[in-house]
Amino acid sequence: MEKILKIYLISLLIVMMIVQISCKKKKQALWMLALIPLASDIANNKANTNTGNTNTGNTNTGNTNTGNTNTGNTNTGNTNTGNTNTGNTNTGNTTTTYTVGGTITGDLNGGTIVLKNNGVNDLSRSSLGSFTFSTALSTGSTYNATIFAQPASAACQISNSSGTISASDISSISIQCIVPTYSVGGNITGNLNGGTIVLRNNGGNNLSRSSLGSFTFSNPLSAGSNYNATIFTQPASATCQISNASGTISSSNISSIGIECAVCGDGVKASFEGCDDGSATSGDGCSSSCSVEVGWTCPGTNPSICSSI
Repeated sequence: MEKILKIYLISLLIVMMIVQISCKKKKQALWMLALIPLASDIANNKANTNTGNTNTGNTNTGNTNTGNTNTGNTNTGNTNTGNTNTGNTNTGNTTTTYTVGGTITGDLNGGTIVLKNNGVNDLSRSSLGSFTFSTALSTGSTYNATIFAQPASAACQISNSSGTISASDISSISIQCIVPTYSVGGNITGNLNGGTIVLRNNGGNNLSRSSLGSFTFSNPLSAGSNYNATIFTQPASATCQISNASGTISSSNISSIGIECAVCGDGVKASFEGCDDGSATSGDGCSSSCSVEVGWTCPGTNPSICSSI
């Protein structure tokens, strides 16, 4: 722009000088020739003054306007506040998760229970109280707690075991454990002859019976417990023997204890009698204690028929 202005002013003076020469006005032409350097200075903005132009609040960084004369113009109050783009920060979305658990009550009997949630996430517990699976779940997830392995000597049941996560931890799963017990008993056969037999199990828990048939001790036993039944008192006029009297409880009731009672001389041979010929006297081949006498044979059962040999 400065170059164009310079060329324009010099060209204007030259034209005017030519006009003066053509008009035979040499002095005026020389005067105009002297103005050419001044025109050059004007074009170079050495004589221009930029005063009175006030821009308050406008900031143009790097733009320079030199040589323009604006007098008395005041631009006040124009403010260009730089727009600031503060970097947007996207913090990774965080999924809220909730725990799944509950409470174990009852009796584990020294055993260990193994739980699962949704078929995985095994949890082993050997004590009662609260429990929590290690894997938390997000809202909308389903949970399904199961008993994967029962304690060795206890039986547990589960309730409130499944559902859907809403917006809170799950602590309502209930595991109730008991030590299962099993009855111990058997059957009395033969002849009590009006008497009463007294039985015992493991040195106590007495049971008195005055009739034939099945019997059950009053105290059940847990799995793994031993039982040992005995005849504590024989009937007054009968003799009883016991079989299958001892063993270990597994996972079922015991009903195999046998009590066989007999009255010697009643003509009914018990399994533990050698004979019973219907007589309680000796010398006839079957003694008073229902054993076969020497030199005799006593086949048969109801009654035995004895003969000498």
